[in-house]
This record gives sequence, C-alpha cells and structure tokens, in this order.
Amino acid sequence: MKRLLLLLSVVLGLMGTTALAQQIYWADGNLTSIRYAPLNGGTGQTFLDGADYSYLAFDADAQMLYYTVGSPTPQLFRRSINGGASQLLLTFDTHNYPRGLTLDPVNDKLYWSSSDGYTAGNGKIRSANLDGSGLQDLVTGGVYPYGIALDLNGGKMFWHENITGNIWRANLDGSQAQSFIPLGGNAFAFSLAIDFLHSKLYWTDPGNGMIGRANLDGSNVQNIAALSPWSLDAGLTLDAAAGTLYWGDTINHRIYASDLDGNNPHVILSAGVNYPTSLVLVPEPTAWTLGLLATAILGLRCRRQNNALTARRP
Repeated sequence: MKRLLLLLSVVLGLMGTTALAQQIYWADGNLTSIRYAPLNGGTGQTFLDGADYSYLAFDADAQMLYYTVGSPTPQLFRRSINGGASQLLLTFDTHNYPRGLTLDPVNDKLYWSSSDGYTAGNGKIRSANLDGSGLQDLVTGGVYPYGIALDLNGGKMFWHENITGNIWRANLDGSQAQSFIPLGGNAFAFSLAIDFLHSKLYWTDPGNGMIGRANLDGSNVQNIAALSPWSLDAGLTLDAAAGTLYWGDTINHRIYASDLDGNNPHVILSAGVNYPTSLVLVPEPTAWTLGLLATAILGLRCRRQNNALTARRP
C-alpha cells in the first residue's frame, strides 16, 4: 500500500507543472453568490446568486458542489457544476448553523462544524450521507467550532474551537475528541485543509494575522504566511500535487496563492472577489481520473484497516 501511495504521489508530482485544477470556486457572502474563476487569473464569474452562501465542498466523482446557506434559514444543498437544479438536502434551525463543510469521498459522507447562530453555544461536529440522510451528531459539548478537515488516511478529523483558541481532533466517528494544537486566545481559525501527500494540516488565523501549518501529529507548528488581521471567515484550500496553497482575504477582497511553505505569495484574483469565505478546487478531467485513483487507494486502505480491526474484536 505504501508503494501505491508513493507511486501516486510521483505521478501527481510529475503532473504538477500542468494545471491540475482548472478553476477555483468560492462562497462570497457580500456578493450573495457562489463564484468561480480560472486559476491563471481573470474575473470572478457567478455560479449561483441570490443567497447568503457560506461553505462549499466538492465531490469530484459526481462533479457535484455541496453548499450551505446561512440566512434567513440555514440549509444544505447540492448542485452539479455542469448545470441543473439545486437539490435541498437538509434544513436546520437557528441553533445549528453550519460553520464549515467537507466531504469524505471514500465513505460518501459530509462532515461539518455547527454552532448556535452567531452567538456561539451548542457546538457540534455533525455528519450525513451525501444525499442528506443519516444525520448524526458526532461530537457535542463545544462552544464555537469553526472549519473542518479530514485525514482519511489517519482516520481523524480536525476543527478549530474559536472560544478556546485551540485546534481539536477526533476519530471520524467522533470518539476520542481532544484539544490538539493550542493557537492562543487571539486565534480565530476559520478554515482548515489537509495535505495528505506530505501529512500537513493548514489553517487560516486572522486573529493572529497568519496562515499556519503543522504536522498531522501536532508537531512542528509554523507561521508560514501573512493574512490580513481580522480577515474573518477567510477560506483556504490547496493542491498538494502542484505544491500550491490558496487562501481568501476578506479585508482586501482578494484570493492569494503561494508555495506550500508559504513562500512566493501573490494575488491570483481580485476582480469579482469581495468576501471569499470558502474555497474549493474543481479539477480538469485528467485530474478527476487521478483523484478517483487516489480515492480508490485510500478507500482500499481504509477498508483493510476496518476489516483488520473487526477481525481482532472478540
């Protein structure tokens, strides 16, 4: 299995000089739209319009964009990037606002952080099937969790608790939830992303005016790039194969890119950008094929691990 993962990373690395991700999508609350643009620049175009869009997740297999709406009623939808109507999956009450969104393509699950309106409280990590069925509360008792990222290889999920200032982690079923990386009382980490090729966790922290990263075991915490202070809700995503990190700046109304270590930061989009709160990459067809290969490998590994655990149980 390690050889297969290494082979995959080599193939992806060799393709890193080409455009593995053709377009970047983001939720833009101030423009009441979901927008997109090519990674090589241009002007943001409208994918959906007319609502308080907040968080995105992309299913490359089905070419489906999942998105949340914040007000007046918090809801979860999905829509094909190739057109067609949006499908309402879940409607929440005002005690359960989504605060982040991500997707597990191996087990066909959505995960999100959730809290009570804009006042904090009732903090949860929740999940559901991709069709909205099977809603579960995996972690409860939080105050103001924000953002979420999954390490499918390690079977962990990560989120930030914006009251304590710490990044938390738990198993994918919500067990063994624990405070993991302390960022300090000024920290407001609104978005997280994982580079599984290099076993790194990234986050935006506008409270401390930085982009941070650490190893997935919590070691080697670093400040790698500047982020405008109080750039609240700033989105983050990455293309590990191409070695590129992307983040939104809600103060200067821009989207930036840099190397994965934070070097060479530069603006890639400003026209048609206002409040980029959640970023996802939509790959070219070649990258979809490689993404499916990665999913298949990870799925095989996860299923083997699950089978081994089941076999060891009394």
